[in-house]
Amino acid sequence: MKIVSGRRWLFAAGLTVSLIMAGETVALAASSSSTPATWVHVPGAMVRAECVHALPKGAYVTTSTGDVMVSGVVQEHHEPCAEPFVPSHEVSSASNSTPDAPNSTGGGWVEDWRSASSVPFSYIYSRWVVPANPPAVALKTFPKGAGVAFWNGAETTGCYANPLSNCAIIQSVLTFGSDWGGFEWATNTPWSFGSDTSWAITSWYGDTSGNYWYTPPQPVSTGNTISGSQSIIATGNGWIEWLVQTSSSNGSWTDGWVSFPSNLQWTNAFPIVLESYYHTNCNQFPVGWEWGSDMYLWTGYPNQNTVAPPLFPEQPINEPVSGLYCGWAQTYSSAAQAVGIYAN
Repeated sequence: MKIVSGRRWLFAAGLTVSLIMAGETVALAASSSSTPATWVHVPGAMVRAECVHALPKGAYVTTSTGDVMVSGVVQEHHEPCAEPFVPSHEVSSASNSTPDAPNSTGGGWVEDWRSASSVPFSYIYSRWVVPANPPAVALKTFPKGAGVAFWNGAETTGCYANPLSNCAIIQSVLTFGSDWGGFEWATNTPWSFGSDTSWAITSWYGDTSGNYWYTPPQPVSTGNTISGSQSIIATGNGWIEWLVQTSSSNGSWTDGWVSFPSNLQWTNAFPIVLESYYHTNCNQFPVGWEWGSDMYLWTGYPNQNTVAPPLFPEQPINEPVSGLYCGWAQTYSSAAQAVGIYAN
C-alpha cells in the first residue's frame, strides 16, 4: 500500500484503486463491472480515467451528443461517464467575499482568484508567464507523478452548488509534471503527456456528462508568456459554442471548439488558479509570484458588458496544504489589471 497526499492507493493484480479517506466529501461509487473504477486528477477535477479523452488538433466537441468531429466528420463518440467528475476545489456555501476552506488533502486548488456574476460570463482572458522549474527539479527530488498547473477559465453555477449539479468547466492550462493524461482519441488506449523537467500548454473542457477532453499539448519554456481565453463565438437553438484558446509567445498554440447546452450558466470566472497534486516539500512548487494580468472578464452575449464583476481571493492564504505552509499569498493590482498568487 502506498500513501500519497492523504489518499491510500492500492496496487494489486494490475488494478489501481483510489480510496477516499475520512474528512473528504467525495464518494466513489462502484463501477458497473467487477473492476473498481480508477479516478485520476486533471486540471480542475477528479475524473474517472476512462472519461478523460485526448483530442486531435482542430477537433470540435458537441457535449450534448458526445461526438468529436474534425472538418465536420465524426471521429469519435463518447457516451456519458458512469459518474460525474468532482471539482477539486472546496464547495463552499460562504459568500463570495469569504475565502473557501483549504483542501485538506493537498490535492487540488491551492489558491485562486474568482469572479462570480449573476449574469453569465461570455469572455475570459488573462496572461501569465511560465515560471522557473520548481527547485526540486535541480535537486532531482521532484516526485514522480506530482503535478503543478496554472490556468484560467470558467465554471458553471452548479460547480459551487452543494450538492453539485450540472457542473461544467472550460480552461486554458499550463502544466508541469508527467501525471497528466487520459485515453487517446482514436484507439481509446491510455495516453499521457508531460514531463518532470518541462512545461506544456493545453485547452481543457469538462461536461455535465462526466467526460473531460483536452487538446494536443504543446511545449513551452520558462519566460514564455501564456495567453488564455474562453469566448462564446456562436449560439443556436439550445446550444452555446465556446472557443478555448491557449497560446504562448514562443509560437505554440492549442485551441479547441466546444458546444454546451444553453441552459448552463457560466457564472464563475477565474483569471488565475494554482493547482497541485502529491507534493511533500515546498521546493516542489515554483517560487515567487505568478500574475494573471491584462484581465478581461465580460458578461452577456451578444451584447457584452465589459465592466468586470468584483474579484475575490480563495483557498489557503495562511493555511497549510498537505501539512505544508509554503508562504501562500494573494494580491490585486487595479492599475495593472492583474491578480497575483504566491508560493514559497
